[in-house]
Amino acid sequence: MVPARTRAAPPRAPGVAAHDAFRFHGHHECRVLTEAVVEHLPGAPRSGAIRRVRRGELIYAMGDPTGEVFFLRRGRVAISALAPDGRERRLLVVEPGEMFGELCFCDIRARQDQAVAVADSEIVAMRMDHLMDALLASRGGVEALLGTLCARVANAQAQIHALAFHTVPQRIGLLLLGLARADSSGREGGALIPAPPAHEEIAQSVSASRELVSSTLSGFRRLGLVRYRRRSAMVVHPEALRRHLGLPPT
Repeated sequence: MVPARTRAAPPRAPGVAAHDAFRFHGHHECRVLTEAVVEHLPGAPRSGAIRRVRRGELIYAMGDPTGEVFFLRRGRVAISALAPDGRERRLLVVEPGEMFGELCFCDIRARQDQAVAVADSEIVAMRMDHLMDALLASRGGVEALLGTLCARVANAQAQIHALAFHTVPQRIGLLLLGLARADSSGREGGALIPAPPAHEEIAQSVSASRELVSSTLSGFRRLGLVRYRRRSAMVVHPEALRRHLGLPPT
């Protein structure tokens, strides 16, 4: 999405905040653009301050300033939002090598979610102006943004379709299939998920209760569609799982 310009602006000097040059209408666009920018800056995670956090430690809270983005070097970080009644909605779990947090190009300039370490972790914090300077110095990175943003729009549309038309077991199955594709080394004739998410994490991802997720996974295991033990890798049999759920083959 192209940001809406409010006025003609002179070329931005290094270190000047990007939101002095343009504005977005809403904060969601800030998050999408941040992820796309970082995807094309392979050197960015090495240029910030390193911070070590313990499991359960709050990295940032809703309402905090949005002056930094973070890169996870090791560990795991959960990103969640809090409803007005205090209920927590987990949005995603960040894995090593991924970015979290976002730049802010709108008038909100405050975190719309919170980040908590779910394992002992090591993160790198990078200031907004440094990140944008690095992007603008890379023509290839700028040119790649359009394709990345288009891919993210397509992915969002697929997620909306899944929520609207798929049952909870199908949503769980699709999540497992997506994770298994990320590491297809496999064993026992299946595809491997080296570090499967906890049942609570799956429940947050597919908008279901943890109890329903646990019973569904137990059913998958009884049918031989998946194999797993507590705190171990999971083996998924993709085609058998697809047939059982009535999903089209790959």
